[in-house]
Amino acid sequence: MQIFRKNEIPLIFIVALLTYFIQSIAWPFTLGRDGANYLLYFLEIFSKEPVYNIIILMRTPIAPLLYGSLLSIRGSIFAEIILGFIYSGAILGIYFIARLWSKKIAVIAALLVNAFPAYGAIYHTISSEAPLAFICLASMLILFYTVLGVPSYPAMRVPFEPLLMLCGIIGIREIIS
Repeated sequence: MQIFRKNEIPLIFIVALLTYFIQSIAWPFTLGRDGANYLLYFLEIFSKEPVYNIIILMRTPIAPLLYGSLLSIRGSIFAEIILGFIYSGAILGIYFIARLWSKKIAVIAALLVNAFPAYGAIYHTISSEAPLAFICLASMLILFYTVLGVPSYPAMRVPFEPLLMLCGIIGIREIIS
């Protein structure tokens, strides 16, 4: 029995977007753990003589560059919209990883993670958890599809080893800091 026939990928993406924006009512976009440090890092990273240079030495640039650039482009509403798309992409990543077992398991896994409020909550704060979660998920997706060489997705068969190593280094650095 198939749960969805042809439109499951766009449907899962839309359901994830709707879930994220419903969660946005409960959790508006706010500062998270070390959120102020990340925004200060973004302000200091491009100056010739940073005042708080220890912040730049203690943190990786992924979260500050992501949140700082999103907030400086259009503000917090724009940042929350983009993070909604990142969240939905992460749910699709979970679907594609679970698709290695079966389509039914993939749909159930994507919907279960989508229904788990704590996973959605990390995408509503300025902290390193959302970029780290997305990078780890993307690394696992690349790892599974590269190692297993799934024939139904030929675009994933290109050598991703350098990208996978970079994602691993970034993830390890994010965990350590």
